[in-house]
Amino acid sequence: RYINFINRDGTRGGYDINFISNISSKYSIPLIALGGAGSLNDIVNLLKNTEVRAAAASSLFVFHNNNDSVLINYPDRSIIKEKIL
Repeated sequence: RYINFINRDGTRGGYDINFISNISSKYSIPLIALGGAGSLNDIVNLLKNTEVRAAAASSLFVFHNNNDSVLINYPDRSIIKEKIL
């Protein structure tokens, strides 16, 4: 199952950690959070401070810089492993 925060979707303002933490701690089913990722640190913060099993993001990987130029960009796996593990 996933939780999509449509009011934050595409804003790149960060996930609603408090709300997600509250919901994820009450359910034993795997949850994916979506809506608000603006940086890799937002994803790390989500995974370290909630019980969700995964993070989803789209604008983070599509838009680049303040000009919102389109750039398909994925972080290197070693960076992800270093920050999360």
